Amino acid sequence: MSTCHNCDESRIEYTSNGASLLYSFPFEYNTRDDVKVATKNLNNTYNPVADSTWGFANDTTVRLNEPFPAGQKFMIYRCTDINPLPAEFFAGNSIKAQDLNDNFFVLQSAIEENRCAISKVDDEFVNTITQAEQENGLWTEFDDQRLASSDAIRARSDTHVTDVVPPTIVYEQPGKGWENTDKCWSSYWNGDADAWVAYVNTGPRGVQGPQGPPGQSIVGPDGPQGPPGLDGNDGADGADGGTFPDAPADGQLYGRKDNDWEVVTGDIEEAPDDGQVYGRRGADTSWVPVTAAGTFTVIAPLKLENNALSIDLLTLSTIN
Repeated sequence: MSTCHNCDESRIEYTSNGASLLYSFPFEYNTRDDVKVATKNLNNTYNPVADSTWGFANDTTVRLNEPFPAGQKFMIYRCTDINPLPAEFFAGNSIKAQDLNDNFFVLQSAIEENRCAISKVDDEFVNTITQAEQENGLWTEFDDQRLASSDAIRARSDTHVTDVVPPTIVYEQPGKGWENTDKCWSSYWNGDADAWVAYVNTGPRGVQGPQGPPGQSIVGPDGPQGPPGLDGNDGADGADGGTFPDAPADGQLYGRKDNDWEVVTGDIEEAPDDGQVYGRRGADTSWVPVTAAGTFTVIAPLKLENNALSIDLLTLSTIN
């Protein structure tokens, strides 16, 4: 809370000794209600104390109910009330010189208090902080003794709103913001990095969403066409150039006959493992190299390993 004024002409300041209760003051006043007492705080400003904590010993002396703590600074000051004035005049009434003097004194006191306060503010804040000081890093002190210009405050606090990087200056206020209207994100000035820093798409990982429906697995496009098959066609499994279906996967041994799969029965010895392609002719259970014309079931080679029959299926085709 501020006082009515802090002018030397209408106040007196004391420092308490922790024991005294009586303190005199030299200035004139209109009524006792215009006299006030205030204590000084750590910010070097004054806070008025309640009127119930002190009174008047006489017209120029204040009596405290309890002494202030030792070292406490306080002042007795005047704060003139001009509403209403001491005398009010009406048409037809006589005008007394005392009434005029009383009114003039009240107005003079109020003017004096305000003029003194304005003068004191002007003396204390004559050294104004400028925009140049802010942009050169010279606004480093924080107190009530200097005022900052509106340009200095704008340079220190206002957010840049632009689609290009703000102009480079000697000193940018740490934490100052930049709304990038081109990239649609916010940045702040990091003094340690000497750069504008933007947090884009950052933050803690969210809760995993529900599992979506199963989809199709796409392996990729068809590879290049292979060499011509044994049937003299275009290299596809079927004689008609189509895709021949896989043999049934039921544990039995199958061979291809007339564009179909048939179960291979009978005792079949293992085909020679000499790099050639062998086939079985008709119902013959022996293996012959596939080098002549005829109808073959082509399987090579057939191996028995660890009491398990394994087949390396190379080509199953009809050879004429």
